[in-house]
Amino acid sequence: MKKKILGMMMAIFAFFSLLGNAFASTIAIADFKTKFDENITTPFNQMGSPISTVIDTDNSKFIIQSNKDNSVETVMELNYTSDYIEFDNRANHPTEDNVDVNFAVMVFYSGVLQSVLELSGHEDKTLDLSEEDIEDFDKYNEYGLSIMSESYSFSNGSGDYIRYIKLSLDTDKIDALVEKYGVDASTNDPNISVISTLKPTLEAKDVTENSVVLYPSIPYTNTDPSYAVWCEIYRSTSEDGEYELVSNTKVNCLSGIGLTDEDLSMNTTYWYKTKVDYGTIYSDPIKVTTKAKVENPKTGVKSYIIPTVLLITIIGSSLYIISRKTLFKL
Repeated sequence: MKKKILGMMMAIFAFFSLLGNAFASTIAIADFKTKFDENITTPFNQMGSPISTVIDTDNSKFIIQSNKDNSVETVMELNYTSDYIEFDNRANHPTEDNVDVNFAVMVFYSGVLQSVLELSGHEDKTLDLSEEDIEDFDKYNEYGLSIMSESYSFSNGSGDYIRYIKLSLDTDKIDALVEKYGVDASTNDPNISVISTLKPTLEAKDVTENSVVLYPSIPYTNTDPSYAVWCEIYRSTSEDGEYELVSNTKVNCLSGIGLTDEDLSMNTTYWYKTKVDYGTIYSDPIKVTTKAKVENPKTGVKSYIIPTVLLITIIGSSLYIISRKTLFKL
């Protein structure tokens, strides 16, 4: 009888375990790609650094590629399963030649983390890893995040070389990670209190018939070259009208890189302003008028002026020469 009861209890336990797994949520790699492209790929492309992402289902790899000068080069390759996504660079160690690439890896990893957090319903959260010692990264392991890095110092910079990252795609583990170590994304930066009081400025360049490049900036400096202050740009058809966000892409106000606003109407006036994405102080609005359509010189009336003048000059010179010759003959 005891054996039957024990067997029944084990069966019930197994059933509820399976039931729990059935309701467990994992992030699909296709959804991850869509979110990563929104957070990283699109901003990079708009800032003139074309990249693309590919899912290699045969080899279970998520590949980030650089598309430049009509060539495609793999920048970062991540393994994935239904449970996690992983960057494995453990075979390499920092050298003076490869640490520059490591900066791109750090940027892309931030996009990986941000995308997973957002897909897990934590759009307003992030993890503050900036002050952690390498040895302390082990504390994240039970929450689905593993990081391995190696310190370096060369003539072209110093920092931590990322050698391994593994991030769970199980939303339950991400929930636990955020609950334990998550911080508000808007308050993670200690400089925010200063930056939020500064008034940004906005400049327009390269105005065409249907586009303009906008350059936001803010009077703030930071000794860390990778530090960024992200700004949003807004557009209206009148100075005091309703302003709408130009793009979901945010621009680093400290980088000197602009954002292109396209698909505008010809010979039309627009007004633009910007603000730090977590701030409330807007720049003064600036006025931009797109160019009117330029008439093809070959079909316009003005195109005949120079040839006509030239023709008259040639005919006049010829007649003058002929008349001189005739006069001398007489």
